[in-house]
Amino acid sequence: MLPNVTVKLILPNVTVKLMLPNVAVKLMLPNVAVKLMLSNVAVKLMLPKMTVKLMLPNVAVKLMLPNVTAKFMLPNVTVKLMRLKGL
Repeated sequence: MLPNVTVKLILPNVTVKLMLPNVAVKLMLPNVAVKLMLSNVAVKLMLPKMTVKLMLPNVAVKLMLPNVTAKFMLPNVTVKLMRLKGL
């Protein structure tokens, strides 16, 4: 249904690659838990201070880090980065 989309996020020691419709996620971190649910294609990654959620058909990716928040929405790709101070 969706075109082949590749999203790459490069953070300090973090690399996330999402490819649709064939979803591929690669994370290189010490402790990583990955759960894949194919009924409503969803990917949940839970790290000490990081949460990634991927939901279809409205593809949304949310990254929550101490100083970085990124949101990706398809088909119109929107990227928002918010730097929080004091957190």
